[in-house]
Amino acid sequence: MRIIPFAARNLLRNKRRSMLAATSVFLSILMVIVLQGFTNGFLDSMVRNYIKNETGHINIATQGYRDRSRFMPVDEYIEDSPALAESIREAVAPRDPGVIVAERIRFGVLLSSETGTKDALAIAGDPEVERRLLMLDTRILPGGAYMSGVGETIVGEALAEDLGLKVGDVLKVVTQKADGGIGFRKLRISGLFSTGVNSLDGMVFQMS
Repeated sequence: MRIIPFAARNLLRNKRRSMLAATSVFLSILMVIVLQGFTNGFLDSMVRNYIKNETGHINIATQGYRDRSRFMPVDEYIEDSPALAESIREAVAPRDPGVIVAERIRFGVLLSSETGTKDALAIAGDPEVERRLLMLDTRILPGGAYMSGVGETIVGEALAEDLGLKVGDVLKVVTQKADGGIGFRKLRISGLFSTGVNSLDGMVFQMS
């Protein structure tokens, strides 16, 4: 066991060198811990956001929609979805009082304005429920507001810029209806949002 006194003498022989080595090891370990914590936090945030914005913990759709999900078919919908959502909420709430059950539809559209047209993605659902999921209301730019009623929409900042639109303007939406026909709707822009994510700001708008 003489190795321990021998090691201690070597450490004390050159205190500056020993302190430098110990400091280097400490800083290296600290950096690894910090980077691992940052990475774990980033991955956890990414997973949480993907669940809230895209899939949910449980995603319910028709088999026909699953088969053609990449095309986001509007003709494959769940009949009486409010009743289904309420039954799920009642079944899960006793175990998880904070459960969120959202009826949401995503579909491709063609947007039109005086300056031109642009493909976009519409996300439709109950605005008050989506406050707790998409949370785009926290990203509304000054001068705008979150949707307060039917016929209103919030639009990504870059998307609105491409169409030459601003708060208060009318957004013209053209899309396919569930019966196969062409649907046309006008929505008033109540606000513009900016998330810093190009895929959202440049092609997404939310409606009720």
